[in-house]
Amino acid sequence: MVGTLEWVQGFTSKKMILLKGFFCKIRRTNLPYVKDMFPVYSVSNMAGHGAFMAMALSYLETDFMMLRIYAASGITLSIVFQYYRDKPLWIPIRWNSLFFVINMIMIGLLLKKERDASYLPDEQKELFMNAFQPFGMLPTEFLQLMHIAERLVYKKGDVMAKQGKSEQCCIYIIVYC
Repeated sequence: MVGTLEWVQGFTSKKMILLKGFFCKIRRTNLPYVKDMFPVYSVSNMAGHGAFMAMALSYLETDFMMLRIYAASGITLSIVFQYYRDKPLWIPIRWNSLFFVINMIMIGLLLKKERDASYLPDEQKELFMNAFQPFGMLPTEFLQLMHIAERLVYKKGDVMAKQGKSEQCCIYIIVYC
């Protein structure tokens, strides 16, 4: 049953009915081997398969940006799959819409961190390139470290720590000037 979509107080759109029919219409493929895997498919079913493939790729990804992109793609395809069914599944559509917004916000934050890391002050950039980059630290990770780090300047002869005295947990990076 295709049905009609009611938008505002009984207003229906014939274009939406045709579009829904296009996405739900069963199609057969004549390609060898493909018809063994997907003998009968619709655009909606293919979106469902694509959603699960994108989610599987996101589980295999180690880069946070690509993980978020795969997740957002899978969520988008999942919304298409759930909407273009005989009867749309509104609860998962709404939840997936929220998850999509969260992923887009996180992608924006990751892009901001990458941009901020590219504008390090000269002193920090030199420290990063000489002491951290050779060991595989990423600029965004170094930026996080610099946000929690405290810069201390000692003069020759100053005492940094005394043996036997309990100090807070600290890591010192000594840079000779």
